[in-house]
Amino acid sequence: MKSIVFVSHKMNLGGTEKALLSLIKTLGEESATITLLLLEKGGVLETQILDFVDVKYLEDFDKMKPIIENPPLQTLIAFITSFKLFSAITFLLIYCKIKISGNWYHNYKAALGNTPNFGSYDIAVAFAGPSDFISYFVINKVTAKKKIQWIHFDIEKVITNYNFGRKYYPFFDQIICVSEGAKKIFLKNFPQFKSRTYAFYNIVIPAEIKKMAVEGDSFNEKYKGIKILTVGRFSKEKGQYLIPTVVVELKKINIPFRWYLIGDGKEKENIQNRARELDLADDIIFLGAVNNPYKYMQDCDIYVQTSVHEGFGITVEEVKVFNKPIVVTNFASATDLLENEKTGLIVDITSDGIYKALVRLFLSSDLKIKFSENLAKRPLLSNFEVDRIFNL
Repeated sequence: MKSIVFVSHKMNLGGTEKALLSLIKTLGEESATITLLLLEKGGVLETQILDFVDVKYLEDFDKMKPIIENPPLQTLIAFITSFKLFSAITFLLIYCKIKISGNWYHNYKAALGNTPNFGSYDIAVAFAGPSDFISYFVINKVTAKKKIQWIHFDIEKVITNYNFGRKYYPFFDQIICVSEGAKKIFLKNFPQFKSRTYAFYNIVIPAEIKKMAVEGDSFNEKYKGIKILTVGRFSKEKGQYLIPTVVVELKKINIPFRWYLIGDGKEKENIQNRARELDLADDIIFLGAVNNPYKYMQDCDIYVQTSVHEGFGITVEEVKVFNKPIVVTNFASATDLLENEKTGLIVDITSDGIYKALVRLFLSSDLKIKFSENLAKRPLLSNFEVDRIFNL
């Protein structure tokens, strides 16, 4: 039986974490002994880690975190003012390297200090990626016969250290992108890794989602109008800031609807304020973070993903389980998830693009039925061929 270690940040409520849980469940305890190394404790999904997984936490990460995240000069001053002179001298050399090269990753060596090797495994996976620190840790502090780097994002739309990638990605035997779209963008920037780069869709388990839908909460009020749903962390990249403008225009066609938003995040307050400014308190309903959103997905009339960029878009794949009419913006993996005009609508990443798509769905029951029927005929993208990656 092979041993596998996955390295990730923290079990927050997010697509990467949900994908990790589904992948581990698909691997199962019969096929491998699985260790999960997390940088930090906590996160609402931590309780969903299966019992057969050996969960460990990176020792002293709370001390490493400021060195990793703070500007190098700030770290150097902190060592000096706390009279840690040996650390200050050591970090001064690293600081000079950072200044000369412009490469932040030199301070990872300082952060890890005398951290011992984490252990030996058949396979080590830098799962939360691209995360330079996790990649560096897997390369330098884990012994494994095979090392895998997971890429969950459109690397052109997130902060990506291309110098780090050129230096350290050669140490990985495989690079896994979560969609063909994400893979295409990755190889555009790192063509030298073509022979070791693969697309492997995040796993969604329909039976589990349907079971959770039976157990979950749903819309409380007996509202008779159209229920639009969007699920995701409130952030610039998720694009919820487009919604208030869409709602203002939709109200002009006099068809009753409400738009429900599930999630929390740093942009939530800004969007709530904008909704109040436009007098949309009764039209945009903020449901907060929901651990089990699947009953809402089952009961909504239309699902909308407003993202500016996605590596995959796991909530879209999840809502497909219920064959709902779906509108997605044209992020990198949109065409992986939907076939435009056949299983849903792919639109420009603008308020106007979303508005026009929703008007079409509001006015045409036939279009909604067509999308639902076509989705019911097609399998999900989820790739259960884990042997292809892990050679179990």
